[in-house]
Amino acid sequence: MKTQVIYMNDLKVLRAEKTWQRAGAYSVRIQGMNRQYHIALQDEFDEHDGEKSKYIVLLDDEYPVATCRFYELDKSTVLVGRVVVLPEYRGQRLGSRVIKEAEKWIKELGYNQVRIDSRVEAVGFYEKLGYTRMDDEVIKSWNFDCKRMYKVLRGRKTKNLDKYRGCLIGGAAGDALGYAIEFWDEKSIFRKFGEKGITEYELTNGKALISDDTQMTLFTANGLLYGTTRGRMRGIMAPYPSYIANCYKDWFRTQTESYPVDKEKPFAYSWLLDIPELFHYRAPGNTCMSAISVGTYGSVNEPINRSKGCGGVMRVAPVGLYFDNGTIPDSELDMIGAEAAAITHGHELGYILAATMTHIIRRLAHEDISMEEAVRSALNTTADMFKNAKEIGYYLSLMNKAVELSAKDISDLEAIHILGQGWVAEEALAIAVYCALKYPDDIDKALIAAVNHRGDSDSTGAIAGNIVGANVGLSGIPEKYKKNLELYDVIIEIADDLYNDCKMSEYGDYEDDVWVSKYIERTYLK
Repeated sequence: MKTQVIYMNDLKVLRAEKTWQRAGAYSVRIQGMNRQYHIALQDEFDEHDGEKSKYIVLLDDEYPVATCRFYELDKSTVLVGRVVVLPEYRGQRLGSRVIKEAEKWIKELGYNQVRIDSRVEAVGFYEKLGYTRMDDEVIKSWNFDCKRMYKVLRGRKTKNLDKYRGCLIGGAAGDALGYAIEFWDEKSIFRKFGEKGITEYELTNGKALISDDTQMTLFTANGLLYGTTRGRMRGIMAPYPSYIANCYKDWFRTQTESYPVDKEKPFAYSWLLDIPELFHYRAPGNTCMSAISVGTYGSVNEPINRSKGCGGVMRVAPVGLYFDNGTIPDSELDMIGAEAAAITHGHELGYILAATMTHIIRRLAHEDISMEEAVRSALNTTADMFKNAKEIGYYLSLMNKAVELSAKDISDLEAIHILGQGWVAEEALAIAVYCALKYPDDIDKALIAAVNHRGDSDSTGAIAGNIVGANVGLSGIPEKYKKNLELYDVIIEIADDLYNDCKMSEYGDYEDDVWVSKYIERTYLK
């Protein structure tokens, strides 16, 4: 017999906490689950039903017609379940309505993340509501096949110059701290610097030297700003990765030529070529150097090689800073980061991680959210973006291990040994994320943990510094990391440019001579 559809009046939303209110939720579940699916009462009603759970009930003229239940899994996460709409009320988007009402309440209660164990046939419904799967594992819930899904609830939007500066200075600080001990074994590190390892800059001619990590980060930012300026002043522009790639060609000149260089032959795109201090060979990665020297740049769809070194992920923080959350989907913004890495690194794990890194930085820099929320959101989105990638399962497993280790009472060095050494991209990001989650509000501890190991210390330090720096801002970075940092003023200037952006347009009257000099004439004008 076909179910009769009942068209509802205006619905009343009931946040059920009292016994008589919960009875409305139970009534819907008995009619919509027990009777329809022949589920026994003892299976439908479990240990989570009662005062510790909260319920949303939709009432049609005081008659309960839809419901869901949620309860706490941990201090940031709740599980939403028992989503039921009476058969005769289905097809009117009440399932979406009850979920959205639950999410409002969940945010008010201070939780950041929602988990749902969705029946396989309902996965598409939840994906439309913004939920993503972490993997393809099928779990059993009573007689139903289910998949675990997550959603991170958005924080309040912010745009804070302090965070832009903190992200880039934090990355440079981690880079400089770790560069002094890159390629050192742990016995040598702790023998020279003591049981905590290196905790202060090692100075060369009074400066804490940055490596190629920070150099390339600056050229990434230059490419973004050059592309936008060209688009706004000429009304046409190519995709951002093409401008970033051209700026990497300029960076290559700083590693192979002497200052000053002729910026017309070949044509240069970066005002950074007017900074003499950048013309120093700072252990650049072989993959970056060889890929750029060829002159044919890779992309996600057309990889140039099979490299998965960390040279792709360690330079993309400016992409996360530059693009705010708006009308463009997260996946499209994250893909710009992946494409920026794929210019030189063609292995799946050479560029997939750059999407994750871009997402984490963007969420921290532009929203009032926790480190855990930013990381979980990034992993969820990356999992969905690259669900068909061969290495996605391994990558997510490693990143989830980093999340798990950050909550355990073990030493940082022990945790890092489990995750790897950082020479390859997935290990570098996993180590950095571990340190960021372990010390989200203490960049000093995060950087010290991130660099004092036998692996790629400057890159793990730079990535961790970008992430935690975006969280705490420049004001949260101790003075010891600002003082004597090479190119401090240039890094601050690039951060400010990313924040302020190009305010000129082809048809506008506003003029900025300094901006024109840097991003049109490609000449530094102080």
